[in-house]
Order: sequence, then C-alpha cells, then structure tokens
Amino acid sequence: MIIDYTVANISTANWDPRSFYLNDEASCIIYDREIIAHVEREINEDKANSRRLTKRVIDEIPKWERSLQKTPEWIYYYF
Repeated sequence: MIIDYTVANISTANWDPRSFYLNDEASCIIYDREIIAHVEREINEDKANSRRLTKRVIDEIPKWERSLQKTPEWIYYYF
C-alpha cells in the first residue's frame, strides 16, 4: 500500500482467521521515496498483468476448486 507517495506499507498480513489467530504477521512502514517509487512500479506491473474478475471467469472455476469455497470456517484454523 502506498499513501500519498510518502509512505509505503509492505505486509504479510492477510484477512483470514488463520492469519489473525495463528500466523505471526509482519508489516514494514517505509518512508524512503526511492523505495516507494520502486514499490509503485511493482504495483503497476502487477495491475498490468492482472485481469478483471467477471462472472464468466468465476463460472469457469473447476468444480473441485469451487467446493473449497464451502469449507467451514473452523477448518481454516487448522490449515
């Protein structure tokens, strides 16, 4: 994440139960403008290599993979 081109946050934090309860997550706040510019280039490259998530893309997800979406939340704690 880049804030006003003056601060960057590089982080391993995920928004899932396992990350909140089991993993040791870390964040790094960066104020160096040269590094922030590099991070911005990386983000822009990632965006250029991404694709829009549409209903058609979702419908093309294999059934076995789609079944994982129905995994009970308590199982995330262990995996």
